[in-house]
Amino acid sequence: MKKTIIAIAAVLASAITASAVDYKHKLIVNKADGTKVEYKFEDTPVATVEGDDLKIELASTRESVLYPIADLASLTFEKKEYDSVECIGDDSTRVSFGISREALEVSGLTAGASVSVHDLSGMLRATGVCDASGSVTLDIGSLGNGVYIVEAGNNTFKFIR
Repeated sequence: MKKTIIAIAAVLASAITASAVDYKHKLIVNKADGTKVEYKFEDTPVATVEGDDLKIELASTRESVLYPIADLASLTFEKKEYDSVECIGDDSTRVSFGISREALEVSGLTAGASVSVHDLSGMLRATGVCDASGSVTLDIGSLGNGVYIVEAGNNTFKFIR
């Protein structure tokens, strides 16, 4: 599995170019428990292996997401350009995370589901409740540098500011 992830990281680092289209780059994580989590990036992500974690970092902002390798079944990386709402496929079975410097966008959950961001000490730093479409946007622009844990339904992930 580690060789596969290292190969993916090499391809990502050398083959992807930046674009102005929001959330053009997607990493789809197929977890060992059968669930899928989609991470959307507004910038070109670079994947590296750090110990027992897969680190996805945005080159321009240095923000990153850590994912334990032990929880992964496989990874899929997609690069898409959406020129209209009609072009976006039905992703209703996936939880999607979009992260930028100012906001964390989560979709694919049930209406009323809560999403929270905690720092490593466990302090609640941001929270929100999904609307009728199962989406919520949290303001993370005021968070300082550090590692944060996001809980969204049955999904959790870490990101670094």
